[in-house]
Amino acid sequence: MIRFITKFADTDEILQLLPAATHIAFDSEFTRDKTYNPILSLLQVAISYNGGKKIFIIDCLSGHGLSVEQTAFVLEKIFNCAAIKIIHSCRQDLQIIEQFIDKSNLKNDKIADTQIMANLCGIGFNIGYSALAQDLIDVKIDKDLQNSNWQQRPLHENQLRYVVQDVLFLEDLYNGLQDRIAEKQRGDWLLEEMQNFLNVIFRQDNANLFKNFSAAHKNKKQIILLQKLVLWREDWARKINIPRQHLMSDDLLDKIVAQYNDTDYLLQIISSKKYDQQTRRSFFEVMDEVLNGTTAEEIVIKKLPIMNLRQKTIYLALQEIVEKNAQQQSLDPRFLLPKSQIKDIVIANKFDNILYGWRHQLLSDEMQEILLN
Repeated sequence: MIRFITKFADTDEILQLLPAATHIAFDSEFTRDKTYNPILSLLQVAISYNGGKKIFIIDCLSGHGLSVEQTAFVLEKIFNCAAIKIIHSCRQDLQIIEQFIDKSNLKNDKIADTQIMANLCGIGFNIGYSALAQDLIDVKIDKDLQNSNWQQRPLHENQLRYVVQDVLFLEDLYNGLQDRIAEKQRGDWLLEEMQNFLNVIFRQDNANLFKNFSAAHKNKKQIILLQKLVLWREDWARKINIPRQHLMSDDLLDKIVAQYNDTDYLLQIISSKKYDQQTRRSFFEVMDEVLNGTTAEEIVIKKLPIMNLRQKTIYLALQEIVEKNAQQQSLDPRFLLPKSQIKDIVIANKFDNILYGWRHQLLSDEMQEILLN
């Protein structure tokens, strides 16, 4: 049975099913091309209970469906119940959910990401939902409407069919993957992967904001200015609710930092962007704080290290170890250990804070021998 819900009173049926639910397939549809915060449009929930299954499409668009408070209430009930929540490629879904409920409700043993499960089973690398369904259960899913306009109302019939498909087969995929993980005795690996994944998603630091920038060809003042502008852009974009790249692109930030002493250039750039007076004033306050201030700032953006000949030799040896173990374990090498992390190990000459858990068990002995010798 499939129900389309637009009124909070109609969610009672969902709430009544939750205590008996064993598995809940979950997905969401949202839009974020013109705003900093995603605009949630729909929640798709397939609840399995006592041998039955019901699918609910919940309208969360402001003015048409549930209010923010009502959506938060329903999400909290769903993610607090004992059922396994099954999501494919859950990063963006969980980041949106975090806007409504406390992230402490998101437990690694109650959330199963079928993309991560597929990685652990050696099925591709970060495989998409439709490709996984085709591979595992021989079902073809049309993803043509993935970027549909989810804010239009009423929704078209083909849009509703599409969102139902997004949760209809998730439990079948989960069951098939769970069987393979049990056969390979990787249940503990899955719990570890999910916990690490949740830690990365909800990490409260600015490291992710700086990942697209390098300190190469910049002096200390320019690096500090770049860091300040990146943080200013994030705060200001959030405040006025527009995407950070719409406010000021990465490329433009680099150009401003490169020519920070050229006042005419800066005025020309800011004028061409047609910022309002408040944004212009805020931008130049940041510039003035760095260029004329004496604040001591920690350098976070680093120059990308260049490996010497010896380090390149070690890198190739470690990469060979990763590829050999990946083949033995039927894993994609990119999932076992990305090349960027191999390089980090080589530069640091140790794998502390890089290799954890099952990866440490698989790789550490061989890697330690290479690093020592």
